[in-house]
Amino acid sequence: MEQALTERQLNAWVAIGHTPSAARLLAHTGKGECTADKGHILNAVGKLPLLTAGFDKKSSTRLQRLGLNTLGEVFALPAAELARRLSPELLVIVQKIQGTRADPKAPWQPPHTFRQRADFLQEVEHSQGLLFSLQRILAELEEDLCWRQQDTDTLRLVLQHRHEEPTRLRIRTTGPEHRAEVFLKLIRLKLDQHPLRAPVTGLILAVKRFTGREAPIGQDLLGETQDLNEAWHTLISRLQARLGEQALKQLAPREDHRPECAWSASDVRKPGKPQKSGSGQLPHRPLWLLKGPRPLLQTPIAWHSGPERISGGWWDGQRVHRDYYIAQLPDGELAWVFRDVQDGWFIHGWFG
Repeated sequence: MEQALTERQLNAWVAIGHTPSAARLLAHTGKGECTADKGHILNAVGKLPLLTAGFDKKSSTRLQRLGLNTLGEVFALPAAELARRLSPELLVIVQKIQGTRADPKAPWQPPHTFRQRADFLQEVEHSQGLLFSLQRILAELEEDLCWRQQDTDTLRLVLQHRHEEPTRLRIRTTGPEHRAEVFLKLIRLKLDQHPLRAPVTGLILAVKRFTGREAPIGQDLLGETQDLNEAWHTLISRLQARLGEQALKQLAPREDHRPECAWSASDVRKPGKPQKSGSGQLPHRPLWLLKGPRPLLQTPIAWHSGPERISGGWWDGQRVHRDYYIAQLPDGELAWVFRDVQDGWFIHGWFG
C-alpha cells in the first residue's frame, strides 16, 4: 500500500489496529503503527490524550478533574467504575477501541475516477510534444481499465497555459473502449483540428464515466476472429475526431408509409442486434431514392411488379395516393415509378 501511494506521490498515514477504532486513531494521529501485536497497539493508543481519542471537551474536563488525562488511564479503570464514571456514549467509544464491543463496518467503495497530471519543465509549443506524456498516461488508464474490467467512452483533456485560460477538449468514442493506442490516435486527430493557441505548461487527463466490460461477440476461444463492432467503433470515432461530432449522421427508419418521409438522419449510435422482420414478404425497394419524384417522360418497355398502393399523409396536410410499379425503361434502367391519381406518372427511385 505504501509503495503504491509513493508511486502516485500521495502523502498518507497508515496504521494497523486490532479494532477499526484503534487503527483509525493511530492513523489520524500520524503514529504509523503497523504491527499485529495487540499489546503494543493498546500501549500506543493508551498514550493518546482524551480529546484526540474522541472525547468531547466537557467529558475530558470532568475526567481530568479525576486525574485521568490519557486513554490508557481510562482503560485501567475497572469495568464497573468505567460504566459509572462515563456516559453511555463514551463507554461505547472506549469499548469499541478496546475490542470488547462489536464494531461492524459497512463496506465502502469510493467512486472510481481517473485523473493524471503532467507538468512540463519547458513550455510545449507544438501538439506533437504532448504525445509522449499522453502516451504514458493513457497506458496507465488502459491498465486501470483492464484491472477493473471496465471501459469508457469519454476523455477530458485540459491543456494549461501560462497567461491564458486552459484549453478544454472532450474526446468521445462511439462505443466503450479501453485501448491506449485508440485513445492516442483520437487525441492526435483532435489536436490536429484544434491547434495550440498558446504554449502548454501542463496537461490533465481525467475520466469520470465508466461502463462494465462487455464480452466480445463473434470471437473464438483464442480471440482471433475479427470483431466487426469494434472495427466500426474505431472508424466512426476517428471520423468524428477529425470532422467533428456533429459531422456524421446515421439513417434511421420512421413509421411513415410515404417513402420520402420513412427515414430520418440522427446522431450515430452504437449498432444493436438486428431486428427480426415479420413473417410477411416485404416489397422490393430501390437502393437510390430520389430527393423528390420527377415526371416519367418515357414509356416503360416492361413491368416487373405492381401495383403497390401507398396512401397516407392526411394527418400533416401532405396526403399522397399512389400506385407503385417496378418498370424497365427503354435504355435498360430499372425504375421505381408510381401513378398519382391526379398528376400522372413519376419516377421515385432507381434499382441497382
